[in-house]
Amino acid sequence: MRDIVVILPNQLFEEHPCLTGKEPKEVEVFLVEECRYFTDFNFHKKKLILHRASMKTYEEYLLGRGYRVRYIEYKKDWREMVAGRRIYIVDPCDTKLLKSLPETAIICDSPAFIGGELKKGKKYLMGNYYKEQRRRLNILMEKGKPLGGKWSFDKENRKKLPKGHICPSISTCENKYIEEAREYVEKNFPRNPGDGDNFIYPVTFGDARRWLNEFIEDRLPLFGDYEDAIVEEEEFLYHSLLSPLLNIGLLTPMEVVERVLEAHEIPLNSREGFIRQVIGWREFIRQIYLIEGERERGANYFENKKKLPQSFYTGTTGNIPVDNVIRKVVKNAYSHHIERLMILGNYMLLKGYHPHEIYRWFMEMYIDAYDWVMVPNLYGMSQFADGGIFATKPYISSSNYILKMSDFERGPWCNEWDELYWGFLERHEEKLRKNPRMGLMMKQLKRRRERKLEKKDKD
Repeated sequence: MRDIVVILPNQLFEEHPCLTGKEPKEVEVFLVEECRYFTDFNFHKKKLILHRASMKTYEEYLLGRGYRVRYIEYKKDWREMVAGRRIYIVDPCDTKLLKSLPETAIICDSPAFIGGELKKGKKYLMGNYYKEQRRRLNILMEKGKPLGGKWSFDKENRKKLPKGHICPSISTCENKYIEEAREYVEKNFPRNPGDGDNFIYPVTFGDARRWLNEFIEDRLPLFGDYEDAIVEEEEFLYHSLLSPLLNIGLLTPMEVVERVLEAHEIPLNSREGFIRQVIGWREFIRQIYLIEGERERGANYFENKKKLPQSFYTGTTGNIPVDNVIRKVVKNAYSHHIERLMILGNYMLLKGYHPHEIYRWFMEMYIDAYDWVMVPNLYGMSQFADGGIFATKPYISSSNYILKMSDFERGPWCNEWDELYWGFLERHEEKLRKNPRMGLMMKQLKRRRERKLEKKDKD
């Protein structure tokens, strides 16, 4: 009897570990539209198109290598089909999914991660983890010290995009499977959020590598300078858009890092800044998920209770920067990390929406969103719902930060934002005073109160 290898939508590896060392005649592959990735949330149409198209191209890839493949759509229960049989499957890095696997499952390590264990503790610091990763992997090191004399060039990577600056365009990908996937999604998920047209993402190994090369040549040189910039009319700036490809296996992190390291002509601040995201932040977040994910998932430090309104699916909240980013997400299932953290996450936290509501929205709307990504990033970083397991402070700001980092013009939206900001500080003053990194904000709050009292006395 053939061994069964189950392959999930986020495990489309060119060299699949569960197939390594096995002859095609020895195995039967179950390529599965697992509900966790198709129906557990109302996923953005572009994310569903990505999964369907990449899985169908992967099916063709496996058939071309001589494997027997059963493609199982989301309406069928693949677990019933393998009942009592031994199966091989790559670790999905998803707590709920892992618990639902048959007892007969043999779990293989995932090539989607480079590794680097994080030890359980009371506090976790990404900076320390990143340094250890650099040392362990001997990346951007020179005689035991960081290349360029610094571990991080983050402080240099906060420039505002100059007026009139034109960012390079991003090539699009198209093949018969993308068109088939678009029709499949419109037929089966017509009411899901997002725009299914103008799909740009690679779904093959070749196109994924072409995108990687294009990023290194066209956008990586200025990635460092402008990675934190926010531009109203720019959707991608100098970002790589490689996260959805890394998260489904079309690229592996080590392959990406090695290509970036080969590009010696690229400024060090850009190479280091990008590599930090891959071997540092991405791996760190996965480790936090493995160690603290379940604790984070149940946390709500600020006791926020509001439900997220429908306007977050249409970009009609009435706040100009927020609606601008939402419209980008509706169109592309993507916005870059500062737009996620300092516009959407910032605003959502100030408004007092429940962390579960925010987690669900991000899981639905982003093409690179998976449980291991979003639990730490949302409950830990964006919403500080875990009270600071690894984030050193809540990531909130007044409108000044957004005006400083973007080309949005000052307007009535600033008044709303600032009222929310000061209201948040007032509402949670007792908790925030315990955080040493909130000292400046607390002093500003005190001065604001004093000015109000002075004005009242004069009146």
